[in-house]
Amino acid sequence: GAWAGQLVVPVDGSAVRLRADDQAGLAGDSDWIAVLPRFALTLSIPSPVMEGDQTNSIGSVSREGIAAQDTQIILTSSSPEQIEVPAQVVIPAGQTNGTFLVKSYDDKLLDGSQWITITASAAQLTDAVEVVEQTDRETASIFLVLPSDLTEGQPGLAGALQVSRPPDRDVRVQWASDFP
Repeated sequence: GAWAGQLVVPVDGSAVRLRADDQAGLAGDSDWIAVLPRFALTLSIPSPVMEGDQTNSIGSVSREGIAAQDTQIILTSSSPEQIEVPAQVVIPAGQTNGTFLVKSYDDKLLDGSQWITITASAAQLTDAVEVVEQTDRETASIFLVLPSDLTEGQPGLAGALQVSRPPDRDVRVQWASDFP
């Protein structure tokens, strides 16, 4: 019989054999074959990016190895309403990198920093992933209100956290003391 399809071999090398085994007593080995390395993409995007800032936000994608033909790179954003990248960028033949504009949108919400995943992919190349922090443009003041009199060793200290403007989603707040 014959088999047709794509095969992924997780190693590079010049002395590799493939074994087919139907688990019913029929097995066979291929001739020695060379497994060529799969080149990788690399993605570089400025981070953090201020929400709504569309000036000088240039990303770049590069590839290992030089191709004789243009390389079409597909770009995706996990949250295009927050950070947008073009659907594709071309690395010209004979080159190893291409650049693209990164657009950051302001959602007008007090929702803290967001982390957006940008992915670059292309046929015959290993994907690249970059996580970009988008810093919130909207701000608020946070106040910690504690009792004015404290006694050392007093159990169950009660206080309150107040904000000058309510956030539009849950925002994680972390406090630290220099006298733990």
